[in-house]
Amino acid sequence: MMRKCGTLLVALAGVLACVAGCFISRQPDPPPKEEAAIAEVPFFMPEWSQNGAVPASEKPLVPQETRPAVIFPAGASAPDVRDTRPPAIGEDPKTLRTIPEDNARGPVNPVTPTGDPPPPYAVTTGDFIRSLSRKLDQTPGDRQLRKKLACYCYFEGELSRAVELLEGTESWDDDEMNLIRSLISYRIGENNAAMNALESVRRKWRGVFQLALKNPLFCREVKGRSDVVRFEKYEFYPGQKGILLYFEVENFMCKADETGQHEVSIRATPQLLFMQPNPFDPSSTTSRVVQWPELPSVERLSFKKTYKHFIDELQMYIVLDLPKDLQPGTYAINLMVDDELARKQSAPVVLDFKVR
Repeated sequence: MMRKCGTLLVALAGVLACVAGCFISRQPDPPPKEEAAIAEVPFFMPEWSQNGAVPASEKPLVPQETRPAVIFPAGASAPDVRDTRPPAIGEDPKTLRTIPEDNARGPVNPVTPTGDPPPPYAVTTGDFIRSLSRKLDQTPGDRQLRKKLACYCYFEGELSRAVELLEGTESWDDDEMNLIRSLISYRIGENNAAMNALESVRRKWRGVFQLALKNPLFCREVKGRSDVVRFEKYEFYPGQKGILLYFEVENFMCKADETGQHEVSIRATPQLLFMQPNPFDPSSTTSRVVQWPELPSVERLSFKKTYKHFIDELQMYIVLDLPKDLQPGTYAINLMVDDELARKQSAPVVLDFKVR
């Protein structure tokens, strides 16, 4: 009895196992995995102008190339791969910028746009005149604006406008304005006004330039400018008297006073030197100052005079007496001139002579 029960249990277990197997085998298949798709995405580049980058939102996009994009789920729309960033500081807007590595969808290499660039905007002299005129209307007392505007009007040929700008500027102590006035006066045929304006600048500049000492020489007699009776040789004897040292002075100050008189004040400073060979360099010489009791006084070496008109150049001479105890040899006069009104000094001039 027991043996039959065990056989039935084994058979029942087999039946249950078959039923379970069939149920399991008939389960529906899992849904297929979603396949990825690769789409061809057009790449675009914003057009760039000569004056800078134009945002892509304002300019039509020009297709440049087509290549595979990154993998994205099937059914999704293609991402926007346009690069609309403005150019960085110092970046050349004429070429397409290289996209950084973090933007793998952007173009890699720079692309130069084709076609001729648009012509640049040209600024004319008339533009400057209109701009300065508007500023001068706002600040009519600005002298610098008036000068600039007068210059532009002169070069543009608007002489009537330039003449209007010169009105009321005669009292200005301005060299640049006087030069402009001279040019404009010359163009409109007022030669006297042109020369007067130019002369005022020349006179003022002469007082600023370095004092010039020219044409020094020894002579017996002075008849006029560069008209002298020179010594045949610069050879003198100890104690010789009445040697004339002639020279010319330029670029000194000729100061005008309230009465129209012009004052000049020049002082000469001669120095006697004994010249001897340099023991360390035979090709050069050394000098030694010689005492000169016979040297004229400062009053006799000074020249102060008032003229009725402006003086451009002075012809001067001083009378020299050589010391009596000079030894034979080579000597020199070292001469300098001072302008006491302008407080400036000339470069020294050396004049050689021999004592026999």
